[in-house]
Amino acid sequence: MNDPKKVSVPVCCICQKVINGDAEWIRTKRGTVLYMHRECVRKERNGISTGTDAAVRNEK
Repeated sequence: MNDPKKVSVPVCCICQKVINGDAEWIRTKRGTVLYMHRECVRKERNGISTGTDAAVRNEK
């Protein structure tokens, strides 16, 4: 049978939502690539923490 090719869909590492459109990405020392929405990056730079580990970041 025909096996459809698996296409990787970028997911924001901050808010855990699928990225449709512009995205920022970072390549870590391990070689993994982290994708983020541009809006999430702007929120993080302005000091507004969002996402799953926001409570941990706000405690520091």
